[in-house]
Amino acid sequence: MLDKLKALFRKLMETGFIKFAGSSLLCWTTDQVLAALLGDLLLPAVGITEVALVANISGYTARVISAGMNFLINRALVFKNKQGIGWTALRYALLAVFIITCSNQGVILLQGLGLPRWIAKILCDFTLYFVNFFGQRLFVFRTWKRDKC
Repeated sequence: MLDKLKALFRKLMETGFIKFAGSSLLCWTTDQVLAALLGDLLLPAVGITEVALVANISGYTARVISAGMNFLINRALVFKNKQGIGWTALRYALLAVFIITCSNQGVILLQGLGLPRWIAKILCDFTLYFVNFFGQRLFVFRTWKRDKC
């Protein structure tokens, strides 16, 4: 049993999954901290207090910064991609839009089946975490012959 766990761990290390998990945790923390700083301190300090506006500005700003950080970390350290940044960044953005759309639609579907939103969100995002890893590994950071950007 212990040998099987060691083999699994080695396989996860070889595929970059452990580094991917670390990168994801770091970027998620960055996203949360930035959203809190913007939403609770900076925006109110400059007079922006309307709830929806604060939520949108802080949420989108934090997400764009953390996604950019995640892209750069995954490109350099997780998948060690040396190709041009242009097409790779475009594929990363396309995958991100796909993941967000699947998450939102999955939550709607599971809520329609009677699950509470927070449980539906956890189930969808947990599943999509693996889709995201393999999407980045096989689509975003894969070696493509035509990437010159």
